[in-house]
Amino acid sequence: MHKMTGRPADDAQSILSNVRQIACDFASQRSERQRRRELIKEDFDRLQESGYLMVAVPTVFGGVWDGESVGTRAVCEILKTLAHGDSSVALVAAMHPAVIGSTGWLSIPAAPEPYTAAWDEQRRWAFQTVSDGHFWGTIMSEPGSGGDNTQSNSTAKLASNDVHYLLSGQKHFGSGTGITSYMVTHAIPDDEVTPDTFVLDMRDMVWDGSSGVELIAP
Repeated sequence: MHKMTGRPADDAQSILSNVRQIACDFASQRSERQRRRELIKEDFDRLQESGYLMVAVPTVFGGVWDGESVGTRAVCEILKTLAHGDSSVALVAAMHPAVIGSTGWLSIPAAPEPYTAAWDEQRRWAFQTVSDGHFWGTIMSEPGSGGDNTQSNSTAKLASNDVHYLLSGQKHFGSGTGITSYMVTHAIPDDEVTPDTFVLDMRDMVWDGSSGVELIAP
C-alpha cells in the first residue's frame, strides 16, 4: 500500500490507490460477499490501513479533508471506487465521514464564547480518535420514528460525575454495529423537550446486555 506523506493532496491520491486495490480484491470475492449477512472486521482493518479514515480529518489536524468543495469530491471518488468491490462495506464506510461531518466538527472551526475552548477541545479529541485508527458510525433511527431523528423518544440522564450521560431507549439501523469504536445518536436530556446529539463510546462493548447495550435482533 502507498504510505501517507503528510501532503494532503498526495495522501488523498494514495488513499484512492490503496482503496482501488482493496476493491479489486473484494470484487474477486463478489459471489461470497453477496451472501454475507454480517460485517467482517478484517475488511475495515484494511480500510484503516489504507489511510481511508483520514478523509474525515481536516488538513490542519494531519488529515486530507480540505473543505467541502475539495474534500467531498475526494471522499465520493474513494467510496465510488470501494463500492465497485463491495457496496455494503462502502455504505458502512461512508458513514464515517458523514457522521463526523454531521456534528459540525469539519465545517465549524471555532465557536463563539463561552464555548470556544470547549469546542476546540472536542474537535481535537474527535480527530485524534480518528488518527488513532477508530471508525465512527451512527445509530439514530428509532422504531416508529419513520427515520425522523427529531422524533427520538430516547432519554439522557446526567451521570453522577456531571460529565457523562446515561442513555436509555431503543434504536435500529446501527450502521457499523460491532465494527465502529464510536457512534453518534440522539436522545432527549433531562428537563428538555428536543433531542440533542451524543457520542457513544462502543470500544470493546459487549452487545449482550451485560455492559448496558443489548442487540435484540441482528
